[in-house]
Amino acid sequence: KISWQASIEGEPVSVVAASGRLFVTTREGRLYTFGEKEVAEPVVHAQPAAPAGDAAMQAEAIVQAAEAIGGYCLVLGLEDGLLAETLAEQFTVIAIDPDVAKVDALRRSLHTRGIYGSQISVHVGDPLTHSFPPFLASLVVTETPDRFEGQAGVAAFQNVFHALRPYGGTACLPVPKAARAPWKKSAASIET
Repeated sequence: KISWQASIEGEPVSVVAASGRLFVTTREGRLYTFGEKEVAEPVVHAQPAAPAGDAAMQAEAIVQAAEAIGGYCLVLGLEDGLLAETLAEQFTVIAIDPDVAKVDALRRSLHTRGIYGSQISVHVGDPLTHSFPPFLASLVVTETPDRFEGQAGVAAFQNVFHALRPYGGTACLPVPKAARAPWKKSAASIET
């Protein structure tokens, strides 16, 4: 015998009962709360606005150049977090930076807007040597291109390559033309 029922939009993926209420989340990202009394004016949170300006244009150019359509994106080094945040609209972003204060500030900002943990996570670590699982990322980018200059950047090639998904994983790193020879040599040594 059905004692009560309600309609929702989307496909339910989780149902939790707590505090006298029933919480239902959908695959499309909606959250429904059902309780004894109907709330006249429920709290509604707006979708966070995308960062505007250069970060949005840069993210669009990267996605088009890489022909990437989703999956995980590694952001190795943060300037202000805007590129990472913009890419989180299309990818699940994992960002790494050694600056604890910068990481903490970005985490708090993203959490306040409700997107930290579901679309983007930020970790403290060395972006050039951080250990990632193999074949994790569809896309690897950076907000701090100077990290990839010189021998330290070339040494990071193996780590970046290791994290890329085979058959389509792409690293979009701004390595100047004059500094590309060591990168090409590292790539050739992996292929053979």
